[in-house]
Amino acid sequence: MAASLDRLLSLLGGWPDYFGDAERAHGMALLALLNRDGMIDEAVFGQVIRYALHRAKFDAL
Repeated sequence: MAASLDRLLSLLGGWPDYFGDAERAHGMALLALLNRDGMIDEAVFGQVIRYALHRAKFDAL
């Protein structure tokens, strides 16, 4: 499963350079759910990036 998510992530362009471990963890969790449900494409991946960034900032509060 992790290999297929890594391949999908590579096809989508990968995480932004400024992403840290927390952002990547949140992003991978959401990416796994959306991939399982067959609901991931380039536009949705942009939302995944925004969610991961905001969720990590919220956790830091």
